Amino acid sequence: MSVMHVPYSCPTCKYDLRGQIASWTDSCPLRTRCPECGCTCQTADLLSAQKYPPSIERLSAPGGLVMMIFALAGIALILFIVWVVDVLL
Repeated sequence: MSVMHVPYSCPTCKYDLRGQIASWTDSCPLRTRCPECGCTCQTADLLSAQKYPPSIERLSAPGGLVMMIFALAGIALILFIVWVVDVLL
């Protein structure tokens, strides 16, 4: 099976990375960045047959950081509402 028939995709957005992998002529980099979402991952993990493990590296993608900020803001809002209800009652 040739490299181009194996579905290499970004672990975060599932963007097809076969074109980027095919452009490596001399050697492959240790880390790969998805051109679609900006997620970085270890090239060895990407090329291995195993599934990509969840990693903190996904926060390096712009969408991951935004999701983390909204999650933290939501938690802060819930804590604030609980505090206000406690103070008023």
